[in-house]
Amino acid sequence: MVHKQAEALAERVGSEANDEGRVTKAFEIVFQRPPSAEELKASIEFMHSPELLQAASHPEYKNVAMEKPASAAAPAPKESPLKSLCWALLSSTEFLCIN
Repeated sequence: MVHKQAEALAERVGSEANDEGRVTKAFEIVFQRPPSAEELKASIEFMHSPELLQAASHPEYKNVAMEKPASAAAPAPKESPLKSLCWALLSSTEFLCIN
């Protein structure tokens, strides 16, 4: 369920013009507040981290139909860094716990 919600959130904020706008909109939707300067910087760095970008192209994320020849199998969309950020926000303590 969290993965589906993260994907829906990523689609919802994906129309923003740049990473700063996407992160800000995601924070406003999830936490009902804008990100602090430190959170904004860390979130953008997270989305551009080499580990995340490498994981996005890992074969494990591709949907390959075993019964079809490899040439006929279409890979599923890669995990996007934005979706990963949205998943992290939705899994955060701030989102899960009421103060």
